[in-house]
Amino acid sequence: MATVKMILTVLYLLQYSCFGSDVNCKQGDCKPIQDTTQVFCECHKMFRGPACIIDYTDLEDKINGMVYKPVPDLTAIYFSVKELKDFTKEIVESVRHDIQWTQIFVKYSNVTEKFRNISTLHTQLKNGTITQRHYVSEVGAEFTGGSSFQLYLTDFHHMMMGTGFGDKHNILDIFRKSLVQDSQSQSGEPVECTKYYSDQIDYFVRYMFALEKEAVLAWSKYLLVTGKSENIDLLEKIFQDYVSQQWRLFNKNGCGPLKAGDLQNSHCEKLYHSTAQQQVKLKCGGSHKPFPEIVVCSGGQWSASPVCNEEQVNGRVECRSEGGATVCKATCSSGWGSATHPEPSEYKCSQPPCPSFIPHQCNNCTQNSVCKDNEVCTGAFGTCRDTCQVRSPCGVNAKCSSSSNHGSSCTCESPWKGDPYSGCKSQDLQWVHTRDVPSNAVRSKTQLAVCKAIGPDGGWHSGYVNSQSCNFEYDGKSNQASNYEVLVDPCGGRGWIWVDGEQGNMVSYDESKRFPGVIYFVCSVKSDGLVGKLFNTRNGFLCHIPRNGGTKDGSFYALVPQPCL
Repeated sequence: MATVKMILTVLYLLQYSCFGSDVNCKQGDCKPIQDTTQVFCECHKMFRGPACIIDYTDLEDKINGMVYKPVPDLTAIYFSVKELKDFTKEIVESVRHDIQWTQIFVKYSNVTEKFRNISTLHTQLKNGTITQRHYVSEVGAEFTGGSSFQLYLTDFHHMMMGTGFGDKHNILDIFRKSLVQDSQSQSGEPVECTKYYSDQIDYFVRYMFALEKEAVLAWSKYLLVTGKSENIDLLEKIFQDYVSQQWRLFNKNGCGPLKAGDLQNSHCEKLYHSTAQQQVKLKCGGSHKPFPEIVVCSGGQWSASPVCNEEQVNGRVECRSEGGATVCKATCSSGWGSATHPEPSEYKCSQPPCPSFIPHQCNNCTQNSVCKDNEVCTGAFGTCRDTCQVRSPCGVNAKCSSSSNHGSSCTCESPWKGDPYSGCKSQDLQWVHTRDVPSNAVRSKTQLAVCKAIGPDGGWHSGYVNSQSCNFEYDGKSNQASNYEVLVDPCGGRGWIWVDGEQGNMVSYDESKRFPGVIYFVCSVKSDGLVGKLFNTRNGFLCHIPRNGGTKDGSFYALVPQPCL
């Protein structure tokens, strides 16, 4: 009877098991289909299909989803680094001079190297360049010797969070500080929030998450192919918790967008681009100046809404933060103003990004003191112009010259003479060497041309022209000279006049050689109009004329210059 029961049990198992069936349920349980002699495989978790093969695609999608949620743009970055090039070359090289970064990297170099290695193996497996057996062998070798993958994952988490033994800052803050220090030491220019800065921060963050994600995927693959899929649930939970903590930390203290019109370093857009107490030295384009010069990230907000303003020529721009807004006021300096904007320009921006502030121009003077020494202001809101162009005090034929202290002076233009302020209306009579008598020669009332010639004493003596000779008196006698000069009037006869008796402004031409200190003047006697020389004798002024007998005459006309105009 017992034998019969055993046989029936065996027959039942043969009927309702996979024994002898084409169905292979190595990754599941063989289950009978009710009311039939057929069986099916009830797959274990992570396996799918009639034969319960590994459903790695679902796992990969799930792991990727954990990362994409906090880092939504990771996909594009990941594919650009899908080969996961050497970590030190791609990331650390840009900050290789920073001691603090080097120390952190050395401290965690083991975990980053292992993650890089298994990620590379995973990529090779997916590409078909290595076999699954080789993959299992190599990955298993990476995590033997007492430290499990989970411990390395925890170490990586400590590096990201800055919670490891002796750590003071998370990995992003260390990288940020190193990036700023290295860039400033090379260029001296502000690097915070420039495009280069944000690109480097973006790449670093995405690379770190990509590296962590790839390592988890690689290890999950190892667990699946080695029949240890029961450990994947825990790994997923740990990884998801770590990634969420890391992403929250990276964004916890940031201040978000830092933007303004004409602001050059305006590329801090995401929360993780900045951190608590980070100072950003602002830089505006062109001739614009920033307010404030430095902003600080604190409490999730920037300390001020930045504004780029043009410099106020002949004035100043003052900005301040007021109730969360930026308020600017442009005023003209003393002595300057604006004809189009008499009142100071005011500007207020309550919501960033703030547009540039372009104040009105203070290009109208209001007082002479702001003009150059040789300039004056033309009005209440005027312009600085040369003093002589605005109000020349000079008369006709006079030249105005600007002087210091916004004044001016006048001088007669050659050959004009006279008072430059009332007008230069005279020209000097001129002696010209000639044998002929010019048409503008000065003549006596009897039309005798005035001349002068060198006498026996070597001095000049005046007389009149007759028969191409100059007749003059010397030592009481009449003398003639064929070499002489004729007195001419550049004004054509309007520049001289014969005046009765001696005058204060008589035309002189030489000092006596025989009587030092005695000045010779031109004269003409009233009786016959002969021209001679006039000088002061012990008997008063006498006109000495060239004639026989009576060469001295007290009744004479003196030649006096007069204005031509």
